[in-house]
Amino acid sequence: MIIKRHPALATFLLALAVRVSFNLVFVVHSYQPRGDALDYVTIAKNLLDGKGFATLFPGLLMRTTARRPPLFPLFLAACFALFGRGSVAPLLILSLIGAVTCALLVHLARRLFGEREALVTGLLAAISPGMWINNTTLMSETIYVLLLVALVLLADRATRVHTVAAVLPLGVVAGLMTLTRPEGILLSALLAFWIVAIRRGGDRWRAPGA
Repeated sequence: MIIKRHPALATFLLALAVRVSFNLVFVVHSYQPRGDALDYVTIAKNLLDGKGFATLFPGLLMRTTARRPPLFPLFLAACFALFGRGSVAPLLILSLIGAVTCALLVHLARRLFGEREALVTGLLAAISPGMWINNTTLMSETIYVLLLVALVLLADRATRVHTVAAVLPLGVVAGLMTLTRPEGILLSALLAFWIVAIRRGGDRWRAPGA
């Protein structure tokens, strides 16, 4: 069975089916971004229109802003440039990203616990509303959770592979997390201390620095 032989792939397919089905049936035809999502969409469209990283302020004034991290608006701008300015394409791409996150959780659970735990983790991640609900709105959480899971996977690898090169991807992901949501830098610092505590050898301090 594909579930036993390839649990990550099975989890990915199930998670993708859940997310795409919900979006196509209940979301994409009536979706209107509000709140933070509207802010991200406005910035993305302004970027495409050559107005810079700008959004609406009180009084309906369009001004350059630094209150939103740049990665998600840039993601939306790329989606709008490639597929038009509707919500369908970015929502489906976010569904794909959410499914990839579930597959990565299977790898993480297998590494930390075992095969049975990985299967249960994959199933819960694929169908849990708390996991897929963020894939139905134009918010940064979907990309942030993917990067967070990748960060933990890479940090776990960095405690086992004792080379500085092993942690360079960890730094890249930590940077992308910070560009997605500001608190990403705090989690990255905590993982750096964790690596210092667990690693042994001459590169114990050089690895978190890298």
